[in-house]
Amino acid sequence: MVASDVIFFLFRLFNLAIIIIGAAYLFYRYALKEIRSKIKERQTFFDQLRAQERESKRKSVEIKRMITDQDTLCEALQLKVKRWNASFNTRKQEEQANQQVRQEAITQLVKIQNYSYIKMQLEHTITPLVLNKAEEDLIDQYADKAINQAYVDNVIEKMDVSSSVAQMRE
Repeated sequence: MVASDVIFFLFRLFNLAIIIIGAAYLFYRYALKEIRSKIKERQTFFDQLRAQERESKRKSVEIKRMITDQDTLCEALQLKVKRWNASFNTRKQEEQANQQVRQEAITQLVKIQNYSYIKMQLEHTITPLVLNKAEEDLIDQYADKAINQAYVDNVIEKMDVSSSVAQMRE
């Protein structure tokens, strides 16, 4: 029995070896290709992820640079706006001062025009009245021929005196 047990054991060992070799053959033939293809897919997936990560980092750096540039431009624009605002306020104050001067000049002109208008109105309305009144008073005062002749003689005498004074001065 020992020999048959050894042969039985060897056949079992031989069967086990055939099963292992067959399993290894099937594993290498079918499963290993599938596993390698899955590993390659995984590797490709991870390579794509790394490429995306690098691209994301590059874009992040580019965005940060653009933000920095935009901040610089924004600060420059704010300075320009402040300068423009200050200039505008200065011009506005100058314009207000000029407007006030113009307004005062216009007010003075209106006062002068009003005075001239009132003076002209007075001249047109009062002058004829005064002249008429003076004419009536003179007519009444010098209605008598004797008074009239005395006045004319007095005027002639004063004219002679003033002409002789004027001749002396020369």
